[in-house]
Amino acid sequence: MAFNLTEEQLVNTEVELGARLPHDYRELMKNDNGGEAITEEDDWELYPIKDRKKLARTCNHIIAETKACFGFGNFPHHALAIASNGLGDKWFS
Repeated sequence: MAFNLTEEQLVNTEVELGARLPHDYRELMKNDNGGEAITEEDDWELYPIKDRKKLARTCNHIIAETKACFGFGNFPHHALAIASNGLGDKWFS
């Protein structure tokens, strides 16, 4: 079930990440805060924006997933993890 985000939630996320969210991802999150992106090669689950009121539904949020990726050692320094294909692959921007 989708739920809308406020501009304040999006800005707070960008501040915590220290980076601007990709425009298309940001627009999708405003209305759905999560969802899928289907490509020819794979199906991707988009990481939601953390929402304290709906924490159980947003526990794999973009902030936590991006921070976890930095521990891999080969994750680009200024990248954001925005999705996963469920097989360990990350889609980053």
